[in-house]
Amino acid sequence: MGRGSCAHCGLSFLASAIDVDHIVPLSRGGEDVDGNVQLLCHSCHKAKTRVDMGYTAPPF
Repeated sequence: MGRGSCAHCGLSFLASAIDVDHIVPLSRGGEDVDGNVQLLCHSCHKAKTRVDMGYTAPPF
C-alpha cells in the first residue's frame, strides 16, 4: 500500500487514511480536474468540509 502526504497538515499517511478533496467544491462551481484536487488526511478533510459547508469559520 502506498503513502501520501496531507496538503494541509503535511503529515504522511497510508493511502487508506487519505482522501481526495476538491479544493473548490463541485457544489460551488469547482471542476473535476487535476488542478482542483488535493490529498487530505481524514481529519483535515472533515475540518475543510465543515468550513466549505459554512458550519465553522476558516482557521485563519
